[in-house]
Amino acid sequence: MDPALQERILRRNALMASSGIALRLEARGQRLGLRGPLPCRNGDGMRVQRISLGLPLSEAGLEEAEQQLRQV
Repeated sequence: MDPALQERILRRNALMASSGIALRLEARGQRLGLRGPLPCRNGDGMRVQRISLGLPLSEAGLEEAEQQLRQV
């Protein structure tokens, strides 16, 4: 992974954590996703889950991932 992208992901996650957002951006292979507490399908509370965004690990993909994270 590009060190600049990795640093940007870390900074964004730190900003979201400081503002109380529990979801985090995550790079898995060459794709971006979200990880954090989300409601279970059966309604039994929250648990840490992953959402694959299907976005490439790039500057443009990171911008789109941040927008989708705010929608969730």
